[in-house]
Amino acid sequence: QQACNQSEVPCGAVLSIEDIMSDPQYMARQTLTQMNVEDVGDLPFVSPLPRLSDTPGQLNSLGPKLGEGNADIYGEWLGYSIQMIEKLKLDGVV
Repeated sequence: QQACNQSEVPCGAVLSIEDIMSDPQYMARQTLTQMNVEDVGDLPFVSPLPRLSDTPGQLNSLGPKLGEGNADIYGEWLGYSIQMIEKLKLDGVV
């Protein structure tokens, strides 16, 4: 780090996840957002970056669960019957 500083080369520490979780700068800048993951509990996720003053961005959802849209996609979009979708489930396709 000293050699970089002397040569005016920007540098910084490479932090471990444990370091990041306890770093006061990360906390002050709200870089991490705690979100609840069903059947797991609260986990940290990276907040939208950069954090802009007028439009800072935020995490509201972790997105749909795996397979949550299957009925709409296979049923409504592709026209598969309920029986066909169930067969695909039983066969391990979806």
